Amino acid sequence: LLVATGGAVAIWRHVRHARTLRIAFLGCIALALSCNVAWTVRAHPLQNVYFNVLAGSNWKENFDLDYWGLSNRDALRAILEADKSPLITIKVIGMTSLEPTTRAFPPSEAERLLLVDWVERPRYLLTNYRGEPKGIDARRFPGYAPFYERKVGKEVVVNVLKRVEAATED
Repeated sequence: LLVATGGAVAIWRHVRHARTLRIAFLGCIALALSCNVAWTVRAHPLQNVYFNVLAGSNWKENFDLDYWGLSNRDALRAILEADKSPLITIKVIGMTSLEPTTRAFPPSEAERLLLVDWVERPRYLLTNYRGEPKGIDARRFPGYAPFYERKVGKEVVVNVLKRVEAATED
């Protein structure tokens, strides 16, 4: 931001006296800002997952998309609303932690979420691709089917699979 601002100030000093250059420069600045504002509006509330065109495509292969795990809240909310079981087992695939996210829910809802390991064959698998660029899909995890996903742009940021043969209680 400091380099960009310094560059903009330096360019402005050179173009401020030439009307055509000044208008072109201000137009470029306005275009860049409007593109960023449009992205922010489209991606809200996950506008923190931002990559410009220089990042290329297939962000998951090169970057931690949702490093802070902000998308986890929406995924857990979808699970809690769809599954009325008193205890819901969830396994995180990757390096993200759901502990801070569960504290965002009322205690009565947070108590229903049980974070487990593979041994317990969880009802749900969740990833926000942090440390797991391959993600989760039904081909990698037999016995599970797609349940929820959230995209920012064209990239899936959080993904949840549900165990197909899940009974009403674990």
